[in-house]
Amino acid sequence: MGTDPKSTRGFIPDSGTGRAIISYAPSRFIEPLLGFLSLPVLTRILDVKEFGTFSIIILTASMLRTIGFDWIANCALRFRVSMKDSVEEFFSNIFSGLFSSFTIAFLFIFLIRGITFTDSLLAVKLYIWWILADALFSASAFTGEMILRADQNPRAFTLSRMFQGLSRHVFGVGALFLSGGNLQAYFLARITGTLLTALWSWHLVSSPRNFRFDALSWPTQRQFFIFGFPIALSIFANALRVMGNRYAVLWLDGPEATGLYSAAANIGGAPILIFQQIVMLGLYPLAIKNWEDGISISPVVRDGLRYFLIIGIPALTGLALLSRPIISFIAGPRYGEAWPVLSVIAGAMFVYGFSQYFSIQFLVEKRTWTMAAIGIAAGIVNLLLAILLIPYFGYPAAAFSLLASNLMLLAGLIFWGSGSLKDSIPARTLLNCVKATIPMGATIFAVLRFYPLDNPWALVGIVVLGLGIYALVIWRTDEISNEINYLRRKIQSGFKHR
Repeated sequence: MGTDPKSTRGFIPDSGTGRAIISYAPSRFIEPLLGFLSLPVLTRILDVKEFGTFSIIILTASMLRTIGFDWIANCALRFRVSMKDSVEEFFSNIFSGLFSSFTIAFLFIFLIRGITFTDSLLAVKLYIWWILADALFSASAFTGEMILRADQNPRAFTLSRMFQGLSRHVFGVGALFLSGGNLQAYFLARITGTLLTALWSWHLVSSPRNFRFDALSWPTQRQFFIFGFPIALSIFANALRVMGNRYAVLWLDGPEATGLYSAAANIGGAPILIFQQIVMLGLYPLAIKNWEDGISISPVVRDGLRYFLIIGIPALTGLALLSRPIISFIAGPRYGEAWPVLSVIAGAMFVYGFSQYFSIQFLVEKRTWTMAAIGIAAGIVNLLLAILLIPYFGYPAAAFSLLASNLMLLAGLIFWGSGSLKDSIPARTLLNCVKATIPMGATIFAVLRFYPLDNPWALVGIVVLGLGIYALVIWRTDEISNEINYLRRKIQSGFKHR
């Protein structure tokens, strides 16, 4: 492990990671926050079985978008900078990729529509065309957002993410509530909002004159496919590893178990995953720029890992200790029995978030096939373990299979990495975070022993107490002194300009 000198630990470090995190934080905070807030509504509109079925339908839409369309969005992000002087060729081939993906997905669904589905998956068949439309419009909006991200336009990117979040978690859930649980009303509201978001984001990045048939290029399409398709496979493998065992739970333990598992997984994975995605949004463009300029990406990754550890370690500890009251208050008492799953999922998502920093080297070096192979292998291990263990231990076994597969993913990314990130783990930060988390965890544990958390305000109080202790100790370690000094200067500067 490498150490990080104090000079590189500022809130706006030399690598630019801190500034990127600040710029993109709202975009990855608003939408997941809306999703998190919509969960208590969904778990009260739908019973446990209905929520399990709903989760599988939404998961299928996400998986279809991931494997069918996300490869072109990643190409938009990766090649926008290098093709800045070939605007028409870039946009024409990106649009062609989206259209081709939709055509293939449509034909595939058309061919399999007559296959007899099991009773547990019948709902997916009933809503398959809604699922396809949602995947297409969501992918179109996502591709536009990736171009905004490559153009380093965080404000527009944030607005687009917010509009997508509103479409899914406000308009969609609102329509579901007003219609008494009608999924067609949910999809209609969700898809309409996503389509409008896609049109708006594409209006910002391009114009109709940039789409020309004579600008289509097979070499460019081939380059996009060679780079993007392995990423799509890798992302699909990640989605299969993170969420795919819900299909195994549905198949082997039924829709009620799927509802319990899904609620625990959504709550347990959200806090850590949200922050990890915030950091990665700013990190990846910086890493690409460094790589294209012949500069090492190690400082960028090290700074990103530092911020992830500062937030992720206390978040993991808090979720593990408070899993029982958290799931009972957020999802409702019917879901309280799934609290062990929440704890294990939190640990699994921490390992996954940590692993993603080591995936950056594969992306910038265009070794996407290797990254895809590692992800697919870990995804297969997840499903096999889930299928083997769920019949004996029930749906909680799916959480342990996820943890095991994420550990395998992390080990594979480190082992098959190029070695360029060997000095990227901030050992001093890791030690300081552990020092600050121990008294926080001990305090929460002691309070739980003597004080029953029988209302939401008591839960809020113990969370605030734990965060206060952690913040005080981490400050005393001098770990965040540069951040505090930076914020103090910004506040003083703001007052001077008034």
